[in-house]
Amino acid sequence: MNKPLHQIYADLNTPLVATKEQYHSAVILIASIVGIAILTLIAGCREPVWAEEITLKASWYSTSSLKKEGTYVYSHGIMANGEYFNDNNLTCANRLYPLGTYLRVTNLESGKAVIVETTDRIGKRFSRTRIDLSKLAFSKLGELEKGIVPVKVEVLTRSF
Repeated sequence: MNKPLHQIYADLNTPLVATKEQYHSAVILIASIVGIAILTLIAGCREPVWAEEITLKASWYSTSSLKKEGTYVYSHGIMANGEYFNDNNLTCANRLYPLGTYLRVTNLESGKAVIVETTDRIGKRFSRTRIDLSKLAFSKLGELEKGIVPVKVEVLTRSF
């Protein structure tokens, strides 16, 4: 099985014989691999696009409000990030930012601000107009009885 070095070198320089179909299949395979590699590089280099600062309406939700409206039956209190919802955490639900993104939410009427983490998703109906804050987070901006307040939302950290 051991070949002399000059024979190994000769074998390396001998062209491979392939049928026309095998050649075309190899070309298609190589082109597909190169195409996938290029698309992967392009997708990996793209940064998510979102506004650094936007104006929305802030509302609030709690475990009891989720139970009252009936959505708790489906979620069992588990948020989109896989953790259990807690009224006393500084969290929010929205569809504009990736989960794990930290935001500064400022009440435009009072100037009070709170920093929250995006941990959940808001319903599609309000996806572009509202941010839903945990009960504690909303209470730091204003009175819970108000229900909805205009806010400025600023990105503090980006999560990918």
